[in-house]
Amino acid sequence: MRRWLCLLVLLLLPLCAHAVPDTPYDPALMVYYPRLTQPQQSIFDRAYTAAMQGEFRVELEEHPAYDDACAAMDALLMDCPELCALSGAYRVGYYQNKPQEAIYIELSYTMPVSAQRDTVQAAGHMAEKALGDELQREWILHDLLCQKTVYDAEGPNAHNAYGALVEGRAVCDGYAKAMVLLLRLTGLESGVAQGKIKATGGAHAWNLVKVDGAYTWLDVTNDDQSAVTTYFFFNLTDEWMERSYILETKGLPPCEDFSVNWHKYNWRYVSAEDDLQKHIMNNFRNMAGHGSRFCLRFERAADYRSLREGVYRWAIQYNKLGEYALEGSMQTYYNDEQQCVIVEIQ
Repeated sequence: MRRWLCLLVLLLLPLCAHAVPDTPYDPALMVYYPRLTQPQQSIFDRAYTAAMQGEFRVELEEHPAYDDACAAMDALLMDCPELCALSGAYRVGYYQNKPQEAIYIELSYTMPVSAQRDTVQAAGHMAEKALGDELQREWILHDLLCQKTVYDAEGPNAHNAYGALVEGRAVCDGYAKAMVLLLRLTGLESGVAQGKIKATGGAHAWNLVKVDGAYTWLDVTNDDQSAVTTYFFFNLTDEWMERSYILETKGLPPCEDFSVNWHKYNWRYVSAEDDLQKHIMNNFRNMAGHGSRFCLRFERAADYRSLREGVYRWAIQYNKLGEYALEGSMQTYYNDEQQCVIVEIQ
């Protein structure tokens, strides 16, 4: 029976694979492109082709509106992290007697255009490893990016996808742009969201992702801790996101479906109706018998504090009842705003 089961799994695995496209350019998976008008999309398309080839000037023979050219370029810079060589600065040219009309766009570059090919290639290799349904692919890419990249504000390309995917050194917008590219190569709609960290007021960037038909928030940067990969910011609703961040990007769709949250999906969410003691005891039992850590998210602050501040009391209580005794020292990682706790035996 086991041989037949293994064979069945092997036969089914290829069906779960998602073919990685040769190019990440897919407007259907972009967040900002669909909000453009048709003339703006035409400029976007033309500028993308020019930027991928390292051209410095995009001629606009039909002389579209100056504002349309700016809107197209702003969306291009948000939607296409593979254009990592492209500077965030551009110039829209116009005739002095017709300033409302655009006649060309000048592009500038901060890196060799070959860096764009290297970035797409690195993302493609990573995306090939993301098998399964949409949430599973997102989960795999989240973990792979955490493994590949370290937070480093001194990285030479820390603010773009090249820094994260090729050099392995990035800050929040580098992480977020890399994740957009990875998700798009695996068929998931994604974009960069910008705002501030609520506690400090510092600028921050994270991702809007559409997974299993639901829009949700993902922040790989703050899940990539030096000691452990967390899932504190893996698929948050607006309500949970707003505990930590202030969103400044306008016009993005609401994120209201909690079912795609990592903790909810993996039965690691403790609601107000759950038996707290039973939940915690079961997780200690699983950790003692089968693993080295567990992670819980709590709906109620009082339940969160009970584990976060009293983990040793809970462990002593478990050892009196548990099937497997807990051995070794315990380490906790936590986030007060997200009401998440990781308990690890070392």
